[in-house]
Amino acid sequence: MRLLTLLASSILLLSACASQPTAGEASGKVDVPSDWFAVPAKDWRYQALSPETKSMLATTQATMLAEQSSSAYQFFLEYSTATKSLISKTNESATRNFLSSWIVVSRNLTPEMDGLEQDWNDYTRNDNAINNANGRALRDDWARMWMMDKPTTLTPLPLSNATGNP
Repeated sequence: MRLLTLLASSILLLSACASQPTAGEASGKVDVPSDWFAVPAKDWRYQALSPETKSMLATTQATMLAEQSSSAYQFFLEYSTATKSLISKTNESATRNFLSSWIVVSRNLTPEMDGLEQDWNDYTRNDNAINNANGRALRDDWARMWMMDKPTTLTPLPLSNATGNP
């Protein structure tokens, strides 16, 4: 029974992975478009958006097209302040919706982690502590290699200890 459950969950996991974007798209940071109106409908980033956001994009795009045919746009070649504000709000909303979509979130469930237990800062801090200790140990090893860590014990004459070490 356990084997059957394990097999079924493996098949589900593999089929879910097959529907994800290609490896080239999934690697690295997520490519968030700055202008959602330039993203084609077949793009995986557009497909990750919710139906409400897609509808908002279509409505805003229709508003943009309607204004492009106006005489004010033909003269100044720019949108009105209200339309600029609508475009900005729609882009921000689409970006928020995209970054919280399951496709984007499932790519990296632990974005700050580098390993199983540590993030990049923990590894850097650990490396710095090790390099510090190794650097201090190197000075001691260097002195031992050149036999400069303590006075010789081969002479029968008494030596005064001038190093400060007992």
